[in-house]
Amino acid sequence: SIVRAGREGGDSVRRVADAGAELVAGVGIVLPATSAIAAGLDLGAQIYRQLAAVRAARALDESLERMQPVVDRVTELIAAQLDEARVILVAATRIGEVKLRSQFADETGYLLALRKERVALYALTPLTSANVERLLQIERVERAVLARLAPMNTELRAGNLRLQSALQLTASTRQALADWSLAHRQLLASVRDGTPLDPQALTQSVIELRELVQRLRTR
Repeated sequence: SIVRAGREGGDSVRRVADAGAELVAGVGIVLPATSAIAAGLDLGAQIYRQLAAVRAARALDESLERMQPVVDRVTELIAAQLDEARVILVAATRIGEVKLRSQFADETGYLLALRKERVALYALTPLTSANVERLLQIERVERAVLARLAPMNTELRAGNLRLQSALQLTASTRQALADWSLAHRQLLASVRDGTPLDPQALTQSVIELRELVQRLRTR
């Protein structure tokens, strides 16, 4: 829509600036009031200045060029959040595992003791009838203990599957983020060079990134 509006003119420049303001608001960057800009050194103040430069541009290609640092900064911000999310996901899974194993610590300890005893009995030669009976008893008790441990093992497997799925989702989101940033650069190149532009790549990258981020937020 911006490209169709033409290379020159305030309307296309304004659309780029408005899109930039909507973008940074969408990822939670708060733009400060004008009075706070002079002394402001935070991210919001930096991006405010960049968007002001976009609005001051005289042509579409100039405004897109000035918009690219905003896109790059948002890309860095989301990438950093994805890295933090990976750390949190792994840590949360490990904490859950520790808590779960502590709930079944008695059963797990008993099972290890039974298996240790069985190994010791097998080392005895020849086996007495009493030892054979004890081995059979250990086998029966072990099955009962394993049945008690089944919920823990099921939840551990499910937790690891959830973690792998979440990590794959963050990796996919990172790739979509890179695709979106590249599509914006290609948009600028097309406007500058006058080459035919297929907006589908940019549109698709935005849709895919939006859907992946939405899936991350629901986890």
